[in-house]
Amino acid sequence: MTKFDEWWANLTVAQKERIATKAATKAAQKENPDAKVVPVLYPACSAWWVKQDLETQERIYKHCTDAHGYLLSEWQEGRSMSY
Repeated sequence: MTKFDEWWANLTVAQKERIATKAATKAAQKENPDAKVVPVLYPACSAWWVKQDLETQERIYKHCTDAHGYLLSEWQEGRSMSY
């Protein structure tokens, strides 16, 4: 598991869905500028994440931590993470 996977597992479901939806919509609009929003809901958003190459995961990680403050919170006993 990479640090990017750990970061992803620590995000809320809403954050995962937002990231995957934004990326899928952006990709669809590259092919067709009139494309509508492409919703990617949980657990499909995590399946989408796993398919991304390491470079793409790093780019998304950097953007989300810098622009949106999606940081890896400190681990607390009894807290679960979703993947």
